[in-house]
Amino acid sequence: MTDSIESTRTTLEAYWREHDPKYVAEDAVFIMLPTGEEMHGRKTIDEHLKAFYHGSLTANAEVVGSIFSEKRGLLEAMVVGKHTGDFAGIPATGRDVRVPLAVVYDMENGLIKKAHIYLMVNVLINQITS
Repeated sequence: MTDSIESTRTTLEAYWREHDPKYVAEDAVFIMLPTGEEMHGRKTIDEHLKAFYHGSLTANAEVVGSIFSEKRGLLEAMVVGKHTGDFAGIPATGRDVRVPLAVVYDMENGLIKKAHIYLMVNVLINQITS
């Protein structure tokens, strides 16, 4: 598949809406910039995101804005939901969360090849501990 602005937009918007790992390359790498944690491979990435959005939290990412180019996409969002499971050693509190998130995606052959995830973990921890 040829990378284009439209293919980048179509793939990323579908991924944000459906969370289907088919939009992620088999050998993709997602990096959590605040912690340096790296997730390698489609399956690992999918498991990690499900554990975060449907384990540690019951939440979703509400899109605030986005920018697309032929090989890159940028998501600005708010993670909105409840703290319903262990996060960073903190047991579920049931507290509401609203956490800023930005992700820079690199595309290759119509799939997400790499993501740099800027989740404001300090904001999340403050919201679930205060």
